[in-house]
Amino acid sequence: MSTAFDTADMTHQVNVPHLGTLPRDVAEVCALTWECVAPPQGPNEHCDVRGYNVIARAFISKLPARYLR
Repeated sequence: MSTAFDTADMTHQVNVPHLGTLPRDVAEVCALTWECVAPPQGPNEHCDVRGYNVIARAFISKLPARYLR
């Protein structure tokens, strides 16, 4: 699952609007969860719609073809 979220890259820095310069892995977590959102919605480690879509695609990619009808 960590590869689905691409959260292993701690070396590259990226600029995130309203948050500044962050390591790429942190920026990816911010983009796919409610963790970096201001209250009352965040901070919250649960996925947002994009994050749950990434999880679903990761699971689907591992399913045998017979389940993908």
